[in-house]
Amino acid sequence: MLTTNGERVFKLSPGQIIKVNEILQRVYKDYLEVEKLRTTEGLGGLNHIVTIVEPFTEAEIAELEEKLWSQLDNVIDVEQQKIMRLNLGVHVGEGMLGLSDNKWKPGILGWGRHGCQIELWKVGTWYHWKTRIKTKHSSMTTAEDSAPELPAAFKRFWREGAETETEFSK
Repeated sequence: MLTTNGERVFKLSPGQIIKVNEILQRVYKDYLEVEKLRTTEGLGGLNHIVTIVEPFTEAEIAELEEKLWSQLDNVIDVEQQKIMRLNLGVHVGEGMLGLSDNKWKPGILGWGRHGCQIELWKVGTWYHWKTRIKTKHSSMTTAEDSAPELPAAFKRFWREGAETETEFSK
């Protein structure tokens, strides 16, 4: 979903904002379907939950990108298309979103282009995470952080009680 900042950067009308957010949600849902096929989970050292999202095939990436841009191009003008293509952050590490300190954050099409390894664990009431992401601009980016709540991008990978199991699978 576009934030207020995103709405301002892309110069969208209120009607366009609604349509763009609907498109982003639909394409992200399609991304999640492919991600399920490319994801393996298990327990790593210290019973940390380890999820690996393998890179998508070029055909899978091309299909998702085509869905995204063909739908967006129907609701925004050429100038907005240009700005959006430069700043949207379709893949991790690209666009305006790539400038964030949160290098673990997925793009609109998640981690599909390069894949990702996500390690999750809990100490007390705090969640911890470590990601290893291969991006276009670096061979490997590792980011680690913690908070009292898991970021939305990781919640689907958390399995309550999994850290006490000996093994599990999706």
